[in-house]
Amino acid sequence: MVTRPPETNSHAELRGRRVLICRPEPEASRLARVFEEAGAKVRILPLMAREPLRETPEQRSILQELDNFTHVIAVSPYAARRLLEEADHWWPQLPVGIHWYGVG
Repeated sequence: MVTRPPETNSHAELRGRRVLICRPEPEASRLARVFEEAGAKVRILPLMAREPLRETPEQRSILQELDNFTHVIAVSPYAARRLLEEADHWWPQLPVGIHWYGVG
């Protein structure tokens, strides 16, 4: 009997597997391509759509006082992009001394 060593290619573990991705676009398609390249059969099921909220006076005030914060946390790439887009209206150059964090 001939035995083969286990495959060391991590992609082999995904070959033929069915993967469901529940992320909004465009991240869902980018992630799906990675899994497909690894041999998985991928379906995408976006369960929410992202839409920016209308700016409120409170949000405007917080953005104008951005230099008073020492830490800013964005919970997703989308949240980080939106924050930078909104801050750009009030800050031609972002304030220095802020620690920026991204999750996700």
